[in-house]
Amino acid sequence: MDESQLSPLLYLPAEIPRRKGGDYLVFNCPIPQYVIRLRSPKVCPACLRESAYARKIWDLFPVTTCPLHQCLLLDECPNCMKRIAWNRRSVSCCQCEFDWREYNSHSLEDSELEVTRQIHRLCNLTVDSTEPIRYRVKTPLHNLELKHLLSALLFIASQFKGIIDTKGKHLAPSARNAETHMLLCKAWTVFETWPNNFFNFLNWRRAQVAKSHSASGVLKDFAEYKSALYKQLTATQLDFMRTAFEEYLANPVCRFQIVTSSAKRNGSNSCC
Repeated sequence: MDESQLSPLLYLPAEIPRRKGGDYLVFNCPIPQYVIRLRSPKVCPACLRESAYARKIWDLFPVTTCPLHQCLLLDECPNCMKRIAWNRRSVSCCQCEFDWREYNSHSLEDSELEVTRQIHRLCNLTVDSTEPIRYRVKTPLHNLELKHLLSALLFIASQFKGIIDTKGKHLAPSARNAETHMLLCKAWTVFETWPNNFFNFLNWRRAQVAKSHSASGVLKDFAEYKSALYKQLTATQLDFMRTAFEEYLANPVCRFQIVTSSAKRNGSNSCC
């Protein structure tokens, strides 16, 4: 391959490079550098069986599944249980010589593919969905550009892990793919049947804070959350989250548990 063929494989800065951080282009979409995890690769065994090369989209840590084969991506070898190495000798084989193409992945529920499907759509990649679009649960996430979609999901997902992480920097380096998948699926449901599930999430979060503090109150319970939402997640595309948060604070009716069809659908896995 010559240089002109290799150059598009690079992660190029979206603007003038900074000394540290900044946005990089992935399929012409600007995303934060820390979302790209080159040292913790993932693979889809079924994709490798069809064509043995590593897909670039797998480098994004919020991409936890393969929408084409409806399975969870592997980030550790099912044979030796070690993390997949980026400097391995073969694209499809582990250092223990196990061939991942021989592994049969379990099929996921359709709802578990929503995050990766939306990322694929925004990157103009193929999405093989058996679910008619008209039956998908409407969510404001469908209206966001990739960078802001990731910001919204990571902001909510981090709080299920007990931290306020507005950028996903703390989630990205350490979390295994299975854990990241679970957190992002829960975060996605928060935005379904908007804003009811979001109000349920705020009720849940307020209850968690109340357990750890002797003094409480609506504003006190959300002091850290409000600061992050207004001072760090300042993109206008995320204004809908601030509007709903203000409605929650202003209307006492919102501060009661709201059982929605989406919550029932997700059952015990529901975040609300």
